[in-house]
Amino acid sequence: MLQGQPISFSDEKFNLDYLTFNLPNSIERISEIAEIFYRYRFNSKIYDVETEKTTIILEDKSFTHTITFRLENNPWNKRTLFIHFAGYNSRRIYFLIKEGYFSISQLNCSNLKVGRVDIQFI
Repeated sequence: MLQGQPISFSDEKFNLDYLTFNLPNSIERISEIAEIFYRYRFNSKIYDVETEKTTIILEDKSFTHTITFRLENNPWNKRTLFIHFAGYNSRRIYFLIKEGYFSISQLNCSNLKVGRVDIQFI
């Protein structure tokens, strides 16, 4: 890598393994956001931490990618919507963003935060 040039996952032989987006005060937007990702062939489900139950929101058996909306039960995160992309699902959303097919602005959330990024060395 030359000094001053950006590092990419492919240049450094890194592979995205986990990605989360945090959308404060967006818990009531689950269906709307699930539909946005459904257009990009992501099934979606909700995982409720308190009950430890998973509920499917949108599913097409021909889709190979899934996102999980994680609902926390602690008071400071109860209104935050956590969107989890695990394994190859994280690589798919990264590809869609990198290639310009998907933009975070489609989620219409001015205070979206990347909550977690895990990478693995190939």
